[in-house]
Amino acid sequence: MADKPVTREEKYLAYLTGDYKGELPKPITRKEKYLYELCLKGMGGEISPEEIKAAVNEYLEKNPVKPGATTEQAQQIEQNKTDITSLKEDINMLSVSSISIKDVLTDKTTHAGIYIRTDVPVGDPRFYEVNENFNSSNINEIEPNETYTVICKRYNNGEEIHFCDAMFFDVDHKYISRIQNTTKFTTPNNAKYFAMTLYSTSYDPNSWDNFDDIIVENSNQITYPLMKNRLKNTRAFIGCEGKKWMVIGDSITEHNFRALANYHDYVAEELGLEVINCGVGGSGYKVHDTDDDYISTILPFYKRISNYSEYKPDLITIMGGINDLLFSGKQMGEITDTSTDTWLGCVYQLIQNIKTTFPNVPFGIMSPLPACTVGSGNCLYNFNPSDKTNQEYIFVQKLEELCDYYCIPFLNQYNKSGFRPWDDDFKLKYTSCRQEQSGDGLHPNVQGHELIYPRIREFIKTLI
Repeated sequence: MADKPVTREEKYLAYLTGDYKGELPKPITRKEKYLYELCLKGMGGEISPEEIKAAVNEYLEKNPVKPGATTEQAQQIEQNKTDITSLKEDINMLSVSSISIKDVLTDKTTHAGIYIRTDVPVGDPRFYEVNENFNSSNINEIEPNETYTVICKRYNNGEEIHFCDAMFFDVDHKYISRIQNTTKFTTPNNAKYFAMTLYSTSYDPNSWDNFDDIIVENSNQITYPLMKNRLKNTRAFIGCEGKKWMVIGDSITEHNFRALANYHDYVAEELGLEVINCGVGGSGYKVHDTDDDYISTILPFYKRISNYSEYKPDLITIMGGINDLLFSGKQMGEITDTSTDTWLGCVYQLIQNIKTTFPNVPFGIMSPLPACTVGSGNCLYNFNPSDKTNQEYIFVQKLEELCDYYCIPFLNQYNKSGFRPWDDDFKLKYTSCRQEQSGDGLHPNVQGHELIYPRIREFIKTLI
């Protein structure tokens, strides 16, 4: 296509043939929607514009949508919709097993509690030295003068991780050099072999205890799907694309070792939002309000708002309260409280501070998820909604009443989210992680976040 594409159809065709690399416009007609789908699927390559047009015309002929369609046509149309939806799911949930991973760390043998010495030759009994803070790999072959990225696998998505050491050896297994504490390394021009060490999880909870889930790929030819790349491929909801969403919360909102992606990552991916993550583990509406030994980032929500004044959010959500229930020990109060002596008074002050700092910016409050943690055979706390006398049930009820009182949008996740951590099977599936393999009944893992985000997504649409 010699001329610069102008219309939507021209841009789709040029994109499919590789002549256009710009942003794809949103489709309007059925023909444009079909071309747009082809672009998103990455089809094209050697296909000519004429072949693409022929395929589109054939599709439209075989799938008519006309007023007064017969029952058979209507059934076919619905089947087409199902087929297309299924195809999208197949593409989005592509199993990693179908991808040819170019992993140079082929030998996944893990030497637990072992560090590699570089002052003795490979094969020497002293080469592997006992040190409980480290886990080491076997020797693997590698290409010289190439850059590699270290990736950890998690739920069909990869994340670049920091390793402790990558050590390089020549063709005679003589030590050359090492690279430390980064996610990438470049091999020396005479490298033939390499080995790696990771911190043990007892030393660094964010590390890994074996190499089974570690991949080392050429940085220019990464085949394993990276989470950061997947989250870039957004299909924006109308009115949301490019808007900034400030998420204020606790450890369920902040990024930590419990999940590779949180609820807001999934919502942002689908709606095309940019997240300003203001989640801080251990925080809440009032907890740590008078703790002089806590740094400012652990302050309660209402005191943190002024710290975010330089941000320019288009919408704000607040999610939390469980830490107030567990650790605050303060009075819950009533929905008319305005003093920060009570939890609900702190919620009032939070609302006022948001309105002052971010005037006219829409915001909403989301209740905490229900929690049930078991330790040493004894239930430490059980906030099952079936017990209407428990503190979380009462708090969420009052929080919703307060939001109604001040006309603040509210999302009840306590007994409306489907999150049931008192169920042992549920707790294991949706709250377990490497550091909490039996589940803690409180923090969603990545599957837990996938479970709760759809309701949050629909709530966010009402705030735009």
